[in-house]
This record gives sequence, C-alpha cells and structure tokens, in this order.
Amino acid sequence: MSYRAQLDCDTGSPPHLPRAGPHTNPPSAAMLAWTVAQVGLCLLVAPWARRLTDRERVGRVVRPVGGASMTLYLWHMLLVAAAFYLTGLAPEPAFASSAWWTLRVPWLVVLGIVMTGVVVALGPLEHVLSLLYEWARPHADPRRPWRLWLGLAATAAALT
Repeated sequence: MSYRAQLDCDTGSPPHLPRAGPHTNPPSAAMLAWTVAQVGLCLLVAPWARRLTDRERVGRVVRPVGGASMTLYLWHMLLVAAAFYLTGLAPEPAFASSAWWTLRVPWLVVLGIVMTGVVVALGPLEHVLSLLYEWARPHADPRRPWRLWLGLAATAAALT
C-alpha cells in the first residue's frame, strides 16, 4: 500500500460523512505527520520563494494576487453558497461520479469568473480599509494608544 493510500485510510471519512473525504475529525497521527511534513516543506522552500518574488517582474504579478488572497479566502464559500447553491444554479451530481468529474473544469471556470468579479468589486473597499488601518494601527503614532484600547474594549464588549 502506498503512503498516500495509507494516509487516506488513516484519515478517511466516518460513516456519517460519506462525502467529506479526508478530514481531521478525529485527528490521527498520520494527519499530524502530513501536516508537519507540509510545514517543513514550506519552511524549506521559503528562502527560494522570497528570492523569486524579490524579482521585479515576478513581484508585479505576486503582489496583487497576494493582496487579494484574503478577500478570496473570506468570501469564496459565502458567495458560492449564496449565488449558486441557494438559487439552485449549482449542479449537484453524486460525489466522484462521471458527471461530477465532467463538471470540475467548467465549475472551476465559473467560480474563477465570479471570484474575479468579487475581487474587482471589493478592491475600493479594501483600499479604504487599508487606509483606515494605517491611520488606526497602534505603532502609527505612539502618542495615541487610546485607539488600541478603545478597539480592545469594543471587542471585549461585543464578545460578552
């Protein structure tokens, strides 16, 4: 049995989650080892990746994509659920069926187009929020720590 097959067996879905695929509920030693290996690989590749992104041409491509990555991360599933699943527009063939595999490429293209629109639409809002962050961050002006304490108090009040 290959390492990947063994990992899939060790981290496979319980009976109540047949469509979930590998997950971490409950976490296993194999999943922990896989995570540690991925982190180690990232740390190993990081210096090379930094040198690569320091180049002018590569940096011009990477910076905007990196700037939009948090927007994509925060909004992608909310928009997919709202725009496609709640409206009934999303195809839902059986998991791993031939129809499911056939729809992967068109589905990813549609999601890419939708998310490109979201990133473009939210760009001005992100710019305003980044300006607000620069104005309000604690180390921007050491004479005004009250902003930090006001934000902390508001957060604590909202959580209680």
